[in-house]
Amino acid sequence: MDAVLLLNWDQLSGWEQTYRRLLKRGVSVRCRLFLSPDWLTAWWRHCGSGRPLFLLFVNGSDLVGAAPLFVRAHPALLGVRLVRFIGAGSADYGDLVVDPNRNDVDGFFWEWLRENRHLWDVVLLEELPEESRLMQNADKINEFPPLQFCALRGEICRWIFLGHGDGTVIGSSWRHRISPSLQRQLGRRERQLTRLFTVRHQLVQCREEVAPAMGLLFSVHRLRWATVGQTGVFLHHKVRQFLTDFAERSLKQGWLRLHCLYLDDRPAGVYLAFRDGEYSGFYTCGFDPRFSRWSVGKVLLAKVLDEAEAEGASFFDFMRGDETYKKEFGARASQNSHLLVWQKDRARSVWAARLLRLGLDTKKRLKRRFQR
Repeated sequence: MDAVLLLNWDQLSGWEQTYRRLLKRGVSVRCRLFLSPDWLTAWWRHCGSGRPLFLLFVNGSDLVGAAPLFVRAHPALLGVRLVRFIGAGSADYGDLVVDPNRNDVDGFFWEWLRENRHLWDVVLLEELPEESRLMQNADKINEFPPLQFCALRGEICRWIFLGHGDGTVIGSSWRHRISPSLQRQLGRRERQLTRLFTVRHQLVQCREEVAPAMGLLFSVHRLRWATVGQTGVFLHHKVRQFLTDFAERSLKQGWLRLHCLYLDDRPAGVYLAFRDGEYSGFYTCGFDPRFSRWSVGKVLLAKVLDEAEAEGASFFDFMRGDETYKKEFGARASQNSHLLVWQKDRARSVWAARLLRLGLDTKKRLKRRFQR
């Protein structure tokens, strides 16, 4: 097996179709969106810094694995060289992409890191899902001294089955599984909105509609978070540009499900969701707090779930965050993890890993405080 290192982003174009084919079988369905060339390219174009370390593992003429990484000097750690997944911080999941018939790729990955440890000080692989083979086989790192690792708890992710995705009888909708009280609440709010407003639901279907709808999303998201004294996650223009770019690319791929709810032609809520085959999920949302008394967030979410179910999706991913409303919809929990890797024979690497771990713990506590 050989490792091909792509240091120039333009080099990826020559491997894109081969990589897409591997992606369909080489990673959890929850990760595919965040490891797609569309996500990686859009994120790097608007938010990337440092340099790519996009590793391709090749056996003869076959691509059997990939690690979409980048390295940059950490601004708060005196220039410590930190390796992360491309898209880290914005992506809800990350992982290596590995041919399911190969059991040696993750070991080869750790060996490559050991042989090239002059390129990095710390490796932080974030938001690995429970089914990640890399996470399940993390003990392999011990076979490659002086590499050392620790596994850290990432974020809680929640999901539900749609339709008869859990093996129940045909016609068993998600609406039949939620609590009677939520069923009554949704029915009451949907009737109230119809009686009090002219209700219009828009599903973005052409490129010209994407940017205006994303602008509405950023606007109502900011309004919602302002009620609790926060700015939300879209304050920086680069993040807004990245997500708009990715939404346009997703539309071209057929993944985009961008839902907008208007009440008397006023934007009340927006959900940025995606669908790929039987998988569906939403990335982020926003709603105007002036309409909160009518539970517009829940009403629009119900519409998003209904349409995903009607399209044939059997799984709906609420992604990161343990907010109360997800539990109300009966969403089950899974636990993401982080892998933190350092070089135990280099003091700079050891203290940087300790500081990064402390920062991750602090960030998690702060986010838990503001989740609702």
